[in-house]
Amino acid sequence: MAPAPSATSQQKEEVDHKPFFTPNEFVPNSLERYEGPRCKPAYDWQLTAQTTCNDFHEIHPEDISVINTGGSRIALEVRDVDGSSFVLKAMKYKDSYGRSSLYEEQRKDAVIMEATTNSPYIMDAYGFCALSVLTEYSPGGNILAQIKEARLNGGSKMKTIDKLKVGYQIAQGVADLHGDVAG
Repeated sequence: MAPAPSATSQQKEEVDHKPFFTPNEFVPNSLERYEGPRCKPAYDWQLTAQTTCNDFHEIHPEDISVINTGGSRIALEVRDVDGSSFVLKAMKYKDSYGRSSLYEEQRKDAVIMEATTNSPYIMDAYGFCALSVLTEYSPGGNILAQIKEARLNGGSKMKTIDKLKVGYQIAQGVADLHGDVAG
């Protein structure tokens, strides 16, 4: 039978298991933490957005097919006359009705994607209108979906060098997001 731990070791164990973040430092949605006067745009280009609604209205329904449906968005594949494909991401009506903050969030996303077009590590956006955005098409989906599919189908885990390459590309994308990409 093992001896009961002493009070000193119990105290040490409690100290070692204190949470890294205290409740007053943790906010479930980090966006909420920076809303209001504390968050100010760094550049004038962050205050505007060029909508391209006419381009969206020119899309023919027969050129559209559903890729996937998520909790609040739907992703559609749009085929162009030259055979290339794009992705139209749109908010579902039931999730967007009466939520005016969504328009501002979508505008910010569109402005950021447009400003980071020069980055090979960030997906390009070709158009934006209200709660919809037209982006480049990735036939393999995103990296998380590829890893998950390989594991579910009994595929091998990623090689260390491939993990390093993916990590590097993600870091480059984050660096491009934080750089003065709009000039």
